[in-house]
Amino acid sequence: MDYEKLTLIEDFKDEIFYNIAYAQAQNLNYEEAINNYSKSIKYNQNDDYTYLNRGNAKFNKNDYLGSVEDFSKSLSINKKSFIAFNNRGVSNFKLGKYQSAIEDFKKSLKINPNNYNTLYNKSLSHYYLKENKKACINLKKSIKLGKEVFKNEYLKICGQI
Repeated sequence: MDYEKLTLIEDFKDEIFYNIAYAQAQNLNYEEAINNYSKSIKYNQNDDYTYLNRGNAKFNKNDYLGSVEDFSKSLSINKKSFIAFNNRGVSNFKLGKYQSAIEDFKKSLKINPNNYNTLYNKSLSHYYLKENKKACINLKKSIKLGKEVFKNEYLKICGQI
């Protein structure tokens, strides 16, 4: 199918560029995905999910500042996106902004308290701030939610369970 022809349909340009970008991201072609997410945003600046996905593509290209910017834009549209808070937290973590990451993880957990991945991410941020007791509390919560894979991290950081 010739996607270029589809982009000529004015009423659906945002959706067409979004879908092209999504397919490119699935194929790990993040640069093209970012370009097409940007085109989609040009036609619809109020879609939080497009900013979220462009942020994910930027994250995968190690553009953590750019991903924080997109996750923040997504959150300015949808303040209830626990995924955007979590992903912005991970980007802040990668930037070494551990306290900012913790704040994002707290906001994510306020919306979705049983997200074991967010608890794990929060525990790592506490660990890097040398707040081992807080790290252990979050790791233990993750394990109780059924994520046995975190037991090794718990044993390494906290000792016995």
